Amino acid sequence: AMVLEGFARQLARNSAWHGRDGDRVNLTLDAKARHLLNDERRAAIEQALSAQLASQRDAERQQDAESVIFADPVVRAFREQFGATIKPGSIHPLDS
Repeated sequence: AMVLEGFARQLARNSAWHGRDGDRVNLTLDAKARHLLNDERRAAIEQALSAQLASQRDAERQQDAESVIFADPVVRAFREQFGATIKPGSIHPLDS
């Protein structure tokens, strides 16, 4: 799902998931593809992974914010007693 082109894409295709430690992702490179590895391609993969992880975190924060609002007793009471609705797209997580 990452946006990579050329040799960086080939490098990623020849890499396998080896685990994650916090924000650090470990990949294993097939020995047959070692010739593809260089600093520029590694940086392209790191940048794509960082963007993907940031997007994933944003989606999780959004989902958490929506869950909190829908679980709020006051919001629930307004919805049940008055038929109130929450405008789609109006809930946003607060910046920390």
